[in-house]
Amino acid sequence: MELHANLLPLFTSAGWHSDWQFDVPTRIPRDHPAFNVLGRFGGLHIKPDTDSGVECATADVDIRPLEHRWPTVDRWQSHLATTLVGFAVASDTYEQLWIAADSRIFASNDITDYVGYVGDGFSAAMLNLLTGVRHRPLLAPGETGINYYGEDYHAGDPRIYNWQPSVG
Repeated sequence: MELHANLLPLFTSAGWHSDWQFDVPTRIPRDHPAFNVLGRFGGLHIKPDTDSGVECATADVDIRPLEHRWPTVDRWQSHLATTLVGFAVASDTYEQLWIAADSRIFASNDITDYVGYVGDGFSAAMLNLLTGVRHRPLLAPGETGINYYGEDYHAGDPRIYNWQPSVG
């Protein structure tokens, strides 16, 4: 797993080095991408250089196994037909980050029932969080629109993450 070149200074400032190792709890499946992410980066608290981001505020990321699971995450795990494993908190612990079995990264929080797509893989998701690129909201089955972080999104909006497989 390679880090984007723009991330290296931030990870190094947090204490990371190429020999970094973290003891991953046995409850994390060894064949899930979360195991590799936690083993290589667990225990780091990465902070962006600025609060102002490309599209929104930047987020700090504290990489650690998550102890608590919210019902929202269980519902989305079922919708996405994958296994979501919590591997970090972000935005001063407001958000929880989840990695899917195919390495996609999603974010949830303990205030709303919404989930957002953060990026395709660890490096892309970290770059988006640390540079302030907005998450793409997901619409649950039957939803036609949501208000996500103060913005209205409706079915068909290209900013919504299309998580449902295409038919045909």
